[in-house]
Amino acid sequence: MLKKIQEYVLALSQQQEIAQKVDAQEATKMDQIKQNTATYLQNLSPDLATTVSGNNKRFNDLTQDMSKKDQDAIILVAEALKFLRNGGIDNLEFEEVSSDKLGFSIPADWNGRTQVQGNVIQTDENGIESIVSADSLNSEPQFWGVTMQRDDQTFQWVKDCESKQEAQDLTNLPALIDVAAEQNEHEKAVKLANIHENRIRNNLLNTEVSISEAKTEQNDDNARQYLIVPYHDKDLAKAAGACWDNKSKTWYVGPKADIQRLQRWLPENVSRQQEPAIDPHSEFADLLRAQGCRVDGNHPVMDGSTHRIKVIGDKSGEKSGFYVAHLDGHPAGYFKNNRTGTETRWKAKGYSLTDAQKAELVLQAAIKQQNRKAEQQAQQIKVADAIKELLAIALVADSEHPYLKDKHARPGDLRIVPQNADDLSINSIIKIGQNWQEVKALREENPGSIVLTAGDLLLAAQDIHGQIWSVQTIQASGAKLFAAGSKKENNFHVVGNNGQDWKQPLIQHLPS
Repeated sequence: MLKKIQEYVLALSQQQEIAQKVDAQEATKMDQIKQNTATYLQNLSPDLATTVSGNNKRFNDLTQDMSKKDQDAIILVAEALKFLRNGGIDNLEFEEVSSDKLGFSIPADWNGRTQVQGNVIQTDENGIESIVSADSLNSEPQFWGVTMQRDDQTFQWVKDCESKQEAQDLTNLPALIDVAAEQNEHEKAVKLANIHENRIRNNLLNTEVSISEAKTEQNDDNARQYLIVPYHDKDLAKAAGACWDNKSKTWYVGPKADIQRLQRWLPENVSRQQEPAIDPHSEFADLLRAQGCRVDGNHPVMDGSTHRIKVIGDKSGEKSGFYVAHLDGHPAGYFKNNRTGTETRWKAKGYSLTDAQKAELVLQAAIKQQNRKAEQQAQQIKVADAIKELLAIALVADSEHPYLKDKHARPGDLRIVPQNADDLSINSIIKIGQNWQEVKALREENPGSIVLTAGDLLLAAQDIHGQIWSVQTIQASGAKLFAAGSKKENNFHVVGNNGQDWKQPLIQHLPS
């Protein structure tokens, strides 16, 4: 008995030491995030800094009643979500972080929609129990289930709650995580406003009085007299009684303002001076950035054709942005973010281009596109060479791999990521980690490398000439990722190829 007690005390002591180490690591991480945020704020333009400050205030208001543990969990999982969206970690790693910090797993391909449903347990005539919607039986719910929708429109169960309020409170966590991970401050402001609105709607303590007050406040907003105040005049306007409307990001005449002193900033008294003309290409690029696009390479291509572009939140290989723009006559364009549903129509600020100017812009875009294509092809060849070297040393998979066992599938000619990169050339761009933490660290240290997880399946992709260009990794969970920077278009994998010419099996099975 004494020995068992000693073993229990020792195990408890070890658990406490581990917990203290984890707490210290999280505290260090939170300090680093705060430092990064402070640096980010210092480098913002005055107008954007105002938006960011407003977002931070509303975010703090929405989380102030939460425990410090929940507040830290939101920030830490949001950081993991940023890494996921930027390709720094894979789906499984993100879901492990969310499960560890929140107690439930957020799907890596969550599209932002959550659902709360009242459920009951129904028993059929054979005594088999099943969960069904309470509404379908017109009965009171026994519990409430929370689900999250994936990109493929399917719902993943997250957690069951004893009360509807508990379930609604739980849905606030992933919504706030999504906001904290949002890098477009204008999109963040919209998301924060939606959370605030939903919280008011779901708050069981709301009364007719509070709703009436909200309507009065809205009417006051509609009656405001707005001003045109340049940033360098803001302190003068504020001293004269002007107030800042955080929703419209505009100054207005305050209730105790000296209207005489504010006369100079009334719209009818501000001279309509035309701003200096800017390059339509740069102007449209600024609009795309403001809408959350990652403008790089040859974007925007203003040739009147449709183009896809990556937006914030896109995973590797996704391009949820769509635009078309032209330089003929009065330059104009259209953009839609298919991830958020936002649409924008754009016209240049009244400046037409000469034929020579249009030709120069088209030429510059063509040169950028050509250079980008050459760089991409060189990178694809480099990645293909590294993949060939990897496949040459990778062992053939067996049917005991967790993914194959789960799917009841044969391994065929699939291979396994080695335990380390010791057998690869010293200058190989392939790095191998043992777990998601190690993989994450390797990716941060080697941004230009292909980082794989030991034990994952390898599925080679080749062209019609038998040239291997890419490889897809398959994790035990079923998550699939192509090698970064590899050529994926017009490639395929022949089942049962076993390294032979891809045409040979077909020829052998042709009728004589």
